[in-house]
Amino acid sequence: MNATRFAIALLLLNLVTTATAAVMQTTYQIEPGGQYEYKPSPWVGIPGGVPSQYELDFGIGGTFVYELDTTAETARLLNLNLFLTGNEAIQAAPPDFTPVTADRVETYLANQLFVEDFIGGLFHLKSSTVPGLKLTDSLTGNITIAGGFDMTPVDGHGMRFQFSAVAIPEPTGIVLFAAAAFCIVRRRR
Repeated sequence: MNATRFAIALLLLNLVTTATAAVMQTTYQIEPGGQYEYKPSPWVGIPGGVPSQYELDFGIGGTFVYELDTTAETARLLNLNLFLTGNEAIQAAPPDFTPVTADRVETYLANQLFVEDFIGGLFHLKSSTVPGLKLTDSLTGNITIAGGFDMTPVDGHGMRFQFSAVAIPEPTGIVLFAAAAFCIVRRRR
C-alpha cells in the first residue's frame, strides 16, 4: 500500500468512527468571560455578597465533557472541573446548600439533562427540568450555555449562566492527522 493510500485510509477511519457513534463525548474548555449569577431569596440575603447581598456575581471557568446522544437527541455535561471567581469570602464559608461554590455548581449542571428544543442551523437544547436553561451546539466545536431561572419575585432563589466553551482537540485525531501528513510528505521525497 503506498503512503497516500495509507494516509487516506487513516483519515477515513477517523471520520467513520466519529460519524457512526450514537453517543459522542467531547471535552470542552470554558472561554474567558463566562458568568454565573446566584440570587438568594429576597428575604434571606447573603451578607457581604457582591454586587449586593441579594445578587452574587461570579466568573466561571474550567472544563467539562459534553455528551451528545444523537439517537435520543439529548445531551449532558459530565466530569465537570469548574472554578468560580468573585465573592471569595462567601465561597470560603458558604451557607448550607447554597450553590455559591464550584462543587455545588458542578453538581447542579451535572444533574441537567438537555433535550432537543428546535433545529435551525444550530442544535438547540433545553434543560428537561429548568425551562429557561438553554444549550446551543454550533456543531463546529463551540457550545453556549445561557439562561436559568429567577424565582426571587415569589420568594425563591435564582441561578443564571452565560458562557461559551470550545472543544479541546482530541489527541487521537491529532495523532492520526500527523501520521497521515507524515506519510504524504515522506512519499513526496
